[in-house]
Amino acid sequence: MAKHSSIFDGPTFTVAEAATMAHVTERTLRRWIADGLLSAKRIGPRRIVIERSELEALVRGAA
Repeated sequence: MAKHSSIFDGPTFTVAEAATMAHVTERTLRRWIADGLLSAKRIGPRRIVIERSELEALVRGAA
């Protein structure tokens, strides 16, 4: 599930994993990224990763 990446300081998640953790659809998560509500990093042409702390901060703020 969570993987450590040198791009971020802590564990990262794919869009699908992050959406599951946040209890939202992948489309919603991608919209949050596009709207600047959630920071993400593109790895290669297709893979996007989200840092766990970023996701937790957004979800806590929305609760």
